Amino acid sequence: MAAMGRPVRATGLAMIAVLIAACGPNASAAAKPRPSATPRPTTTALGAIAYLQPASASFLDDRHGWVVGHACDAQGNCRPGVAETTDGGATWTELAAPPQRPMPAGQDPWPSTAAIRFTSLTDGWLFSPFLAHTVDGGGTWTMVSVPAGNLVTDVVTFDASIWAVMNCSTETPCAASLWRVSPAGDALQPVGGLPADPGTQALVAGSRLLLYGPSAEQPGYLAVTSDGRSWAHVQSPCARASQQLGSSPSGNLIDVCWEAVGGGWGPKAAWSSTDGGSHWKLKSRSAGFASGAGPVGKIPQTGYPNDIAMPTALDAWMSLGRENLYETHDGGITWAPSTVPGQFGGNAGGAEQVIFVDVRHGWARSSGGLFRTTDGHTWSRVNILGPVPGYDAP
Repeated sequence: MAAMGRPVRATGLAMIAVLIAACGPNASAAAKPRPSATPRPTTTALGAIAYLQPASASFLDDRHGWVVGHACDAQGNCRPGVAETTDGGATWTELAAPPQRPMPAGQDPWPSTAAIRFTSLTDGWLFSPFLAHTVDGGGTWTMVSVPAGNLVTDVVTFDASIWAVMNCSTETPCAASLWRVSPAGDALQPVGGLPADPGTQALVAGSRLLLYGPSAEQPGYLAVTSDGRSWAHVQSPCARASQQLGSSPSGNLIDVCWEAVGGGWGPKAAWSSTDGGSHWKLKSRSAGFASGAGPVGKIPQTGYPNDIAMPTALDAWMSLGRENLYETHDGGITWAPSTVPGQFGGNAGGAEQVIFVDVRHGWARSSGGLFRTTDGHTWSRVNILGPVPGYDAP
C-alpha cells in the first residue's frame, strides 16, 4: 500500500533499504500488507490448519511449486508454514518449516514473511533476513550460518553455484556483499572483487549475473559479471528514477524506470537491452515521465513496479503496487492489463510477486493471495490448503 504523497512498495527486496535504516540485525527484510483476513501470530496451541496465506512462492515448471507464509487455523491463529504443489497449484501439501527465529516486537515470526526459492526438485532456500536450506524438497530444513549482523536480501543460481546477497544493519555499517555456496549447501564463501556499492538485488540474465538496487554511491548503475570473478559497472537508463529489472532466459533485459510521485501515480519508461545493460533502447514511455518528453508506445502511468517475469524476449508480465498486473508481448512497447480478478489489484493493494515458467503458465501473488493462469491471460485464485476467510471463491 502507499502513504499519501509518496509510494511505498508493499513487497520486493528494495524494501530492505528502508528496513535496514530502521531495524537491527534481526529485523524482518520484507514488510507485507495484510489482507482483510489478517493472520495473527499466536503462542497458544493451534487447531487444524485451515489455510495458508502466502508471503512468497517459487515454481520450477508448470507443476512443481512451493510457498511460505502464514499457516492458520479456522480462528485465524497462525504460525509459519511451507506448502508444496505437484499439479500447478490445484492441490497443496503442508511441509516442515525451519525453526522460528526471534523478530522485533510486533513483527511476524520468521519465516512467515520470508522469501522462498527452489533451484531443483530437492534443493530450496528460505531467506530474508535469515537463511535456511533444504536438500529433500522441503521435508527438512537446515539453518545456514551467516556473518553476524548481516541480512540476506536475495538468493540466485548462477555458474553452477548459489549466490547470496547480503546487507548490514545500521548497527554494523558495511557495503552490500556477495557470498557463494555450492548447491550442496557448504559453508558460504565471500566473493571478492566487487565494485563499490553493488546493490542488494540479484538477477540472472542468460550468461550474466547482475546486482542492482538502492545505491547511494553509484545511482543508476548495475554491477555485471560473466564469470563471478571480474565485475563491471554499466549505466542503467534509470539514473534519476526508481527501477525494476526483468530478464529472459536468453539474457534480454527490460528495465522499467518509474518516478515516485505518490497517491498511486507513477509515470514510467521501459527500456530493453540485449548485451547485459551496456546499451539500452527505449520501448515505451508514459506521458508525464520526463519534462518535455512525449509518450512512446503504451505503458500505465499509475502503479509502482514490484516484479517482472519475462519467459521470452518479447513476453513479460509486470506486477504493480496499487495497480493490476500488466503484460506485454512485443518486448515492452505495448503494456495492457491482464485479466486478473478485481480482488487481486486495484488502487488500495496491487500486485507483488509474479512468476512465469513459459508463456502460458504463471503465478502472481498479492495481498489477496496466490493466483494462477494456464493460458497467460486469464487468472483464478489458488486456495492453499483451504480458502482464506474474507476472499471470494476463485
